[in-house]
Amino acid sequence: MAIVDGTSLSIPDLFAAVAGQFRARRALKRRPLAQIIASLAVHQGAGTLPKDEVRLRRIARAFVTSALFMRAADQCLPRAIAAQQRCRHDGVDSALLFGVRLHPFAAHSWVQAGNAVVVGDLEVVRLYTPILVVR
Repeated sequence: MAIVDGTSLSIPDLFAAVAGQFRARRALKRRPLAQIIASLAVHQGAGTLPKDEVRLRRIARAFVTSALFMRAADQCLPRAIAAQQRCRHDGVDSALLFGVRLHPFAAHSWVQAGNAVVVGDLEVVRLYTPILVVR
């Protein structure tokens, strides 16, 4: 299930999405992935369910729109890291997932809240088998 439909765009949310992706790209160049994952795995609590859905929609809309301003192709990992950090910052319960497919071999990462994909294309995500979930 995708969660972007019908949600208005907030400029501060868009700015946070873009800035978060730049920070994630820089972190991936400077720090080992295991260290970044470890910092994400520190659970900072979750909000209430109704509030989470509204907040998740706003985060998802910001990341979808950010793809219009910055390169999105082959950037699933920094996008997912930034989205997971944003969810954690806002107290929203979500998970960063890493998946693979074998034929042809490829890897992908995305963020989910329950069964809803927050950041990542649902049709693409379905092609991958999750191998690591960071909560």
